[in-house]
Amino acid sequence: MQKNSKRSIALFGSVKVLVFAALLCAVSGVMKFIAPSGDTWRISLENFPIIFGGITLGPIIGGVIGIVADLLGCLFRGYAINPLITLASMAVGIVSGVLFKLLKRYRNVSIIVSVFLAHITANVVIKTFVLHSMFGTPIAVLFAERIVTYLITAAVECVVIIILLNNKAIRGGLGRVIGYDEL
Repeated sequence: MQKNSKRSIALFGSVKVLVFAALLCAVSGVMKFIAPSGDTWRISLENFPIIFGGITLGPIIGGVIGIVADLLGCLFRGYAINPLITLASMAVGIVSGVLFKLLKRYRNVSIIVSVFLAHITANVVIKTFVLHSMFGTPIAVLFAERIVTYLITAAVECVVIIILLNNKAIRGGLGRVIGYDEL
């Protein structure tokens, strides 16, 4: 019995990581639910838990968090699931996780690069084209609107993540969940 349960959480490695990832998914879904939005815009920190998961748990788990968080957000808001939007949410977790791992040596710089490029790749590029195809809004209008929104959002998220990961208590707690303190 125990052997099967270990296989079922193999991606996550431990129950602690699985529970932490689930918590990040839930927080992202709730943030999407409470965010003010229109047809093509939303002011939200819904990507913060996905990026935080990508940075702290790695790109694969970050991508899974992005998928589950998008599906939960659609459920909470009553949106139809769009696989391309879900792909963009997955990209947020993967891009942030990969870039953080590649640049880990330069701690705060890696956080800044990871957060900004995750938003630019997923929210500015991918989602802009998806929204253009869905609503027919001119790409230039969408791009201008989304680049400003996500540059501001990324700046706020960078500050919060840097503060969190420089806090000894939070790093210690993450070390107990993840199993090491390499952040």
